[in-house]
Amino acid sequence: PIPETASIVEFSIWENGKKLVGEVRSREEARRIYDEIVRKAVINESINLASDDSSDGTKKALKVLKDADFSNASLDERKLIIKNKMILAEKVGSVTEANGYVDQYLMLPDLTNDEKQFAYKKKAWLSELAFDFQAALAATQKIEGIKEPTRTLQLALLTDLSGGDPKALFESYITGYPTSDEALEMAMELIKKSKTPWVEFEKYQKTYLKSEESWKQALLISYENNSSLDLLSKYLTWNSTDSKVRIEILQTQMFKPVFDSQKAKLAAMTVDSSNQNKMTASLKNRVAEIKKFEDFVTQVIKSNLWFGQVYALDFLSKESKRFYDEVMSLPIPEELNPEEQNEYMNLLSQNAAPFLTKHNQINSKLEEIWSEKKAVENVFKTLGQQSKAVQTLWISEYQQLAGVAPDDFKNYVNAQISSLNTEVVVAADKSKEVPLDKVMKIKTKVMESPFDKGLLSELLVMEKQRKQNQMVIYLEQRLTKLDNIKQETVK
Repeated sequence: PIPETASIVEFSIWENGKKLVGEVRSREEARRIYDEIVRKAVINESINLASDDSSDGTKKALKVLKDADFSNASLDERKLIIKNKMILAEKVGSVTEANGYVDQYLMLPDLTNDEKQFAYKKKAWLSELAFDFQAALAATQKIEGIKEPTRTLQLALLTDLSGGDPKALFESYITGYPTSDEALEMAMELIKKSKTPWVEFEKYQKTYLKSEESWKQALLISYENNSSLDLLSKYLTWNSTDSKVRIEILQTQMFKPVFDSQKAKLAAMTVDSSNQNKMTASLKNRVAEIKKFEDFVTQVIKSNLWFGQVYALDFLSKESKRFYDEVMSLPIPEELNPEEQNEYMNLLSQNAAPFLTKHNQINSKLEEIWSEKKAVENVFKTLGQQSKAVQTLWISEYQQLAGVAPDDFKNYVNAQISSLNTEVVVAADKSKEVPLDKVMKIKTKVMESPFDKGLLSELLVMEKQRKQNQMVIYLEQRLTKLDNIKQETVK
């Protein structure tokens, strides 16, 4: 005890095994020195406990600091104590508590830039661990020294995860690193999410969509978002045989309006038998129109467009048979005698017979097409990996064949569609097997044990099933960070 009236007080204190002897001139001075030595002792005790490097030692080290009174500590001491609390709380997995110490640290006066940068990095990391991506984004924006393109990638990911619009960051990255894989992914993402996908496609197609595969994928995405044949026709023709610009399902969409236009006039034509002159003229016009459509069919066959060939050949076959039947059912002029009538019918038969032959030849060709199912099988093998919109386009085309295909082919296609739909349903069911409440439960567990790689991996699998691509990227990065994390020590 220090006497109240003492003007000079002698004291002796044991510190770190050494006896310190001295004197002070006031009770206040003695108390200040005593408190300072106590704080040092508490800090040293905490450091010693933390050096055990066990979970129990770390918890005890944190408790020692939390229980001590540091109200009279100097600024430098407060910096050290709060920093140590921050590090220890993170080590024991108390993310929210550690984040609170970061906030306390940032409120301290006269922090150096290095000290602020340390706190911002901690804030970003701890906020990520708590899935608070908005706070992580705000902190990351203040961190200096993150090299490009890492900085833009991090900001874009955090912006997206926090519900913001990463478009400006994507565009900035694409402009700066046009040849990178990330730039291509970002360009695809911008096309996919854009309200004007064709504008985005035009912007990126020559610069970033350099491979055939990426160009075709982006074109499909654009068409999925805005099914404009006029805009599609700027980049694709239905009859192109160049493998670089062949997308059969899109070319089929472009073919159908052309097909409808080509067949419209012929489909409406009939033989006018009201008088001989009109009949002769209508027969002549009909033959010319059939020949014109035959030329179109030749063009379709050269295009190697499978659906186009089937539709065009089927129509030509039916029109040839219809023409033959009409010709053979024309009325015989009453003024002809039996011999002339017979001659007249022979003449009609001679003129109509080539069209019946054409009908039979085309049907034989169609039978070959219907019997060859390998191409259809190959389409459905890859269709399960395509987007829902692309699947719908293909299935719609095959279903439209029901009007012209024989039962055998129709049943085969229906079985393929049923099998595909089962795969899609199974995939959807797998996604439904991971409802949001289950994901949130795992997230809560991850927040409670932020360094548990097993829980993180479990969450990663769920997010992959739910097709949460940005969250998948984040979780993969987080697992990598945990593999490379350097444990900080208290000082």
